Amino acid sequence: MKILHYLFGLPPVYSGGLVNYALDLAASQTADAQVYILIPGRAQNKHKDNIKIITADKKYKKIKNKMGINEAKVFSIDNTLPVSYGRGVVCPDKYMDEGDERVYRDFLIEIAPDVIHVHSIMGIHQEFFTVARGLGIPIVYTTHDFYGICMNAKLFREDVQGGCVCRNTSGSDCGMCCKNSWSYKRIVFEQSGIFRFLKETGIYDILSKNPLLKRVIQRKKKVKTAEPLIEPDGSNDRMELCETACDYAKLKQYYNSFWNNIDYFLYNSSQTERIYLSCMSQIFSSGKDGECGEKRILGKNIGMSDRHIYDRRKKKNIDKILKIGYVGGNKRAKGYETMLTAADHMYESGYKDFKIYVYGDFEPQREYLEKKQKYNAQSMKMVYTDMDLLIVPSIWPETFGLVAIEALSFGTPVVVSALVGAKDVLGSVVADKEYGVLCEYGIIYNNSRRDLYHAFMEVYNTRKLVYDMNQRIIESDKIESYFWKEHTEKVKDIYNSIVNGKELRNE
Repeated sequence: MKILHYLFGLPPVYSGGLVNYALDLAASQTADAQVYILIPGRAQNKHKDNIKIITADKKYKKIKNKMGINEAKVFSIDNTLPVSYGRGVVCPDKYMDEGDERVYRDFLIEIAPDVIHVHSIMGIHQEFFTVARGLGIPIVYTTHDFYGICMNAKLFREDVQGGCVCRNTSGSDCGMCCKNSWSYKRIVFEQSGIFRFLKETGIYDILSKNPLLKRVIQRKKKVKTAEPLIEPDGSNDRMELCETACDYAKLKQYYNSFWNNIDYFLYNSSQTERIYLSCMSQIFSSGKDGECGEKRILGKNIGMSDRHIYDRRKKKNIDKILKIGYVGGNKRAKGYETMLTAADHMYESGYKDFKIYVYGDFEPQREYLEKKQKYNAQSMKMVYTDMDLLIVPSIWPETFGLVAIEALSFGTPVVVSALVGAKDVLGSVVADKEYGVLCEYGIIYNNSRRDLYHAFMEVYNTRKLVYDMNQRIIESDKIESYFWKEHTEKVKDIYNSIVNGKELRNE
């Protein structure tokens, strides 16, 4: 079988769960398939005739060796669309430039893939999808994030006081939400050869630590047209705001055509499946001028994993000090502030026999916080064996949350907010609680700081809960279905079914 993976870029410029997953999957498939990888190259906003697809094997030789994808062939699209990388979209018109169908057709005919696995629609032209569809090549899409539905990829409003989940998928609020996004020039610069050189040599990391240069690098430009103009008489002139809303609505309509060419969705959680099905149903039933029309939405929830996730479950020794682990950044959407508020309430109420171990590039500001060693695949064993349980307090609708299954693979129970897709892996409900539900392998609380406080307090006061959850994790055979080997088999079976036409016939 010939498999073509498309993702928005490779390390060291681009990293994170999406990139690691796509490369891990590609590496696992090279044993019995011919694997190709297509990524965006420079984004120079030139005329469509200047688009080229070039071999990039030599350029990414070190990365191929490091990621174990030596047997895969890497291609890049020169003069492609910008990759916003979840940092918001400014200048929406720049993301809709026309591509050259002939270039994509020649490329796809040359490599002749049996299936195309798309991991993101950032940086790729609409014409890629229409050409593939015309050639009868099935396209599979993994729902790593919400880009295309949401221009910040999270369905989360950072511009609102305290942040909130965005439930407006029409595009009318995108201008306000993206007003503090990275500038178009900055986003395009990160796709340049110069920036890749700076990252590969470590020069960028050195420069970014300089206080003065750091302020310049991290500076964000506002989208001026996203802010209403205030007239002298106090009235709001919303002309520019409305024009901006129309631009984002056009961009969403542009991405709707992408969704229409996806044959099969691979959802990584039941929550993500529900959100995508809701959005796709609206798109396909109300397409402009019949562009989308009625369409069956085919897909399957297969969870998420990576090559470092396998069975290392062990019994935990629970002592007087409750050790809670937090693996993530201090960004608002990750729920860091929510966690601190709940923990502050405990500590100030006299419940001080606990520690929260934090793994991230930020300094702890509380007595109960303890910064641990840098988190990576090599330190994973120490990370999850050190803690009694893991907390994932995200306040955005996280598509999965890989750290949850990482923790379970070591026998570590997990506390998650109801907005975390990985709640799927916590097993059956053991008991309904005021704060949410107690499950076989963890706790799901109802999003609020108050609910998290009560979840913490129940575990604090009843350490046997942690012991019981740890025992059930060790004895469970359900968790194994989320380990890497089993996950790749699921993907392989779906490929085969699609290529043979069974899944597309919905048999």
